[in-house]
Amino acid sequence: YQMGVTMYSSIRTMAAGAAVLLLLSTAAQSQTTRRAGAVEPPSNVGSTSERPEFFGSATIFSDQRSQGFSANDQKPVAQLDGGIIWRNFYIGASGSNVDLGTITANGRTQSVGRFALNYFAGYVNRWRNIDWDIAVSYATFPGARDADAELDYWEGSFGVAGMLVSDLKGGLRFYWSPDYTANQGHNFVLEGSLQKPLRAIRGWKPTLEFVAGHQFGDEGRGNFDYWFWEVGLDIALTDKLSVDFRYHDTADVPISCDRLCGPRFVASATLEY
Repeated sequence: YQMGVTMYSSIRTMAAGAAVLLLLSTAAQSQTTRRAGAVEPPSNVGSTSERPEFFGSATIFSDQRSQGFSANDQKPVAQLDGGIIWRNFYIGASGSNVDLGTITANGRTQSVGRFALNYFAGYVNRWRNIDWDIAVSYATFPGARDADAELDYWEGSFGVAGMLVSDLKGGLRFYWSPDYTANQGHNFVLEGSLQKPLRAIRGWKPTLEFVAGHQFGDEGRGNFDYWFWEVGLDIALTDKLSVDFRYHDTADVPISCDRLCGPRFVASATLEY
């Protein structure tokens, strides 16, 4: 089982998308943040094994981007994730380095946060020819300068996917947070995707992907609406090792964020264990 409706086709999507905050802009004593992606089920969830199975992966990104925004100010990101699968259920956690900007107080400039820890759980199933899943995630930032944990937040997601024609897979995913990071109120994202496997080359299995979506933010709480899109090539070199090359961009973002949300080419490598 593989939903294939979020940013990446491998297991790293689940971890990267669980909820890393993305910095949009930094003022002298304030910062606006944004989430990166969402939860996607592990590729082998839904097995008939009566015993729980463990999963995990390690990924290196040249710049981890999701929904158009950088999680680490265009710098490389290292990410580890792992968890347990039992039948159609999964639960796990992931950790990665992030850059949430800086804050200046009493003449001293300090980092807002450098580490993201994400917990997630979900359930997957199939109805006729449609794969569907539901997931919930909680993002927290150990050591961050948020005394009341205002950066932490819960988020739920629901996704469906199925074959459109031949080997072209299409998917839709919905994200919703009742009180988004930095106390920005409710946040809703609608995201669509297309995936098409290409001819294998010497055992390498490439997949072409396209993702586009729109965020609906609570403008009364400092959030905003915008569009995002990306096109990528994911190559499975072996059953455990894959590389990904992806181009990201955004549109109608109402703030100046060329460095963090402008056009960007990103590469990554993932090792599953």
